[in-house]
Amino acid sequence: MRWEWLARMIDIWLKTYFGRTEKNITRVFEKDIKEILLSYIEARIKKELYK
Repeated sequence: MRWEWLARMIDIWLKTYFGRTEKNITRVFEKDIKEILLSYIEARIKKELYK
């Protein structure tokens, strides 16, 4: 699967369901990705610490 295609589909989906502008979608999407990555990294660190 190509990331460009996935990103385009998510963009279209968000526009359809939330009616946001592209700039807002990007900001929201980036924020969500950062939160997901941070929580993943945090979980990995805790897993390593408490082995």
